[in-house]
Amino acid sequence: MAAWIAAAFLALQPALDNQATQAFTVEAEGLRHQSGFLCPKSLPDAILVGSRNGLPEDSTAAGTFCEYQEDGQPVAYLSFSPKQDAPLTNGWCRSLPSKLRLQMGPRLPGIAKYEDVQAWPQGLPSPTVLGEPLAPVTCLLGRPPFTPAIIVYSVAAIEYDAWTVRAVNTPIPPPCCAGYRGARLTAKDMLALILILETTDKFSPPAS
Repeated sequence: MAAWIAAAFLALQPALDNQATQAFTVEAEGLRHQSGFLCPKSLPDAILVGSRNGLPEDSTAAGTFCEYQEDGQPVAYLSFSPKQDAPLTNGWCRSLPSKLRLQMGPRLPGIAKYEDVQAWPQGLPSPTVLGEPLAPVTCLLGRPPFTPAIIVYSVAAIEYDAWTVRAVNTPIPPPCCAGYRGARLTAKDMLALILILETTDKFSPPAS
C-alpha cells in the first residue's frame, strides 16, 4: 500500500523540464548529472523544476545547471562546469547581483555586507565524495536589517574530478525595505550549503 501511495504521489508531480538532456538523466530522486552528482528533487521550501544549458549567471557559458523554485520564483541553482583555476573568486561572487538581477535594497554606501570567499562554516559537517574529503568554499551577501540579515545571495562550491560544482541560493526578499515577518525557516537561507551536502552525499560514479 505504501509503495502504491508513493507511486501515485510521484505521478502527480509536474514533469521535470530537462532541457539539458545531453548532461542529465531523469531519476526518481531528481536529475543525475553526467559527473555523477545529483540534483535532488526537493529541498526545504524549494522544488526542482528542471535543467538548463549554460550557467545561471551566463547562458552562453560552458556548463549546465538545475533550477529550484519557491512559489514560481527561482531561489537556488546547482551548476556544473569544467574545472577552473578556483571554484569561487571574490569578483565572481560580487558580480551575481547584477548578473542575476537580484534585489539589493537601499543603495547606500556601506549598506551591503559582503562575506568574500572563505572556508566551509565551522560546526557544519564538511561534504565528502565516497569518503574523500573536499575543500568547499563559500561566499555571501547580506543587507539590512541584520537581525536576521536579508540574504541577497549565498554560494557554496566544490571541485571534484574534472568538475566545478556551485550551489547558488537567492532567497525571495521581504517586501520593500522591511525585514522578514514572523517565523522563518532557517533552511531557506542555507539552501546553497544544503545542496552541496545533498549532491555530494548522493554522488554515484558515472559509468565508464
